[in-house]
Amino acid sequence: MRMAKMYVLSDRPVSEFMSCNVICVYENEPIEDLVWRFQRYRYAGFPVVNDKGELVGIVRDSDILKLFVMTRPDSLLAEKAKDVMRVPPQTISPDATAQEAVEKMFDANVRLLVVEDKKQILGVISREDLVCGIFTHKDEEGWPRA
Repeated sequence: MRMAKMYVLSDRPVSEFMSCNVICVYENEPIEDLVWRFQRYRYAGFPVVNDKGELVGIVRDSDILKLFVMTRPDSLLAEKAKDVMRVPPQTISPDATAQEAVEKMFDANVRLLVVEDKKQILGVISREDLVCGIFTHKDEEGWPRA
């Protein structure tokens, strides 16, 4: 059996691992549409933008799950993404190292960071992206994952 080549992540930039085809949701998007997006794409979270396309928050799958298992009356009042999104969203620069991304994820207890530069969303990076990077270089066949 051939052993896959492993790569050290620590000094490699976030831009090597991030997913670039970002699907954002609008802050006024109904909860029903959010649930559909989570079912369709199976992502850990989505950046939330305002009408100008500016990043205003992030909504995670755990935020949606809490809505449907909580029995508090205020959980029934959530109607739109802005009612459940996390503010401020956790962001990172594309030039930051993978080490910095991992530390930020663990410090903030998140699985997903929005990659932005000069207030422009460039991508997202998840723990899964980083784990995949242990065995794959961006310029190798199989990157990004399907």
